[in-house]
Amino acid sequence: MPYADPARQTDRYQADPERFRQRARDAYARNPGPARERARQTREQARAAREATQAAARRETARVAGELRRTVPAPVPYRGDVSWQDRAACAGMDVEAFFEQHVPPEVKAACLACPVRAECLGMVLSFATTDAVGMWGGTTAQDRFRLRREARARDTDVTHERTAASGG
Repeated sequence: MPYADPARQTDRYQADPERFRQRARDAYARNPGPARERARQTREQARAAREATQAAARRETARVAGELRRTVPAPVPYRGDVSWQDRAACAGMDVEAFFEQHVPPEVKAACLACPVRAECLGMVLSFATTDAVGMWGGTTAQDRFRLRREARARDTDVTHERTAASGG
């Protein structure tokens, strides 16, 4: 029963703070009011923003992968022969420019127009490590990562098709 004297009521809640907190939780659970609705809206907005960002990233990845498929030649398997390097467009250029953080446009243009681009790409893709930096075969390290990932995905798909065809 509530007290008529507000001072006594305050003293009572100070004497038993857990009971006061429990009553506040109970009151909030019975009538969440605007605070719970704002929290729900905030969660929904954050989820929608996250989904939109992820969808944009997927579209960008698909766009870049599509460009790579259209512009990257099929790599020529590397067999240890590097005689093609004499015919490369980069043969007389400053090598440092190919390994900068942001490759200059003239370097990219020379690499994209190179007559031995497929051989160069085949060589860099044959490296055991995937941390080859710089411009190789008209691709950046990130482009080569995507190429390797797509190749692994194709190999996995073929394996699954074989398994399904063999009945196992």
